Amino acid sequence: MEGIDLDAAKRRAEAMRPDLEAFVAQVQTRGDAFREEAIAVRDKANTNAVALAKADLPKGYDGAVDFDEIIKGQAPTPPMHAAKRRSLSSSPASPCRPRRFAG
Repeated sequence: MEGIDLDAAKRRAEAMRPDLEAFVAQVQTRGDAFREEAIAVRDKANTNAVALAKADLPKGYDGAVDFDEIIKGQAPTPPMHAAKRRSLSSSPASPCRPRRFAG
């Protein structure tokens, strides 16, 4: 390629090799300080999972979930307080105020 000195790039890469190797070694050993703790946490979690009684787990639905039935079972929203309803209906931009259309 024109304008690129490949030999200079190779020399520069070779000069950077010790720094790169030191960086890689540091990254590889950084996790060693946490390895024992991570193993202990994993082992405790596995022990707890095995000891978990299936009877203590929450029960789910048998079969398909009917979301329409779940929604129908929700409580209706409470009615609006009468004073609040009056203040809204007296507002000129109120959606509660009936509109009259010519026609």
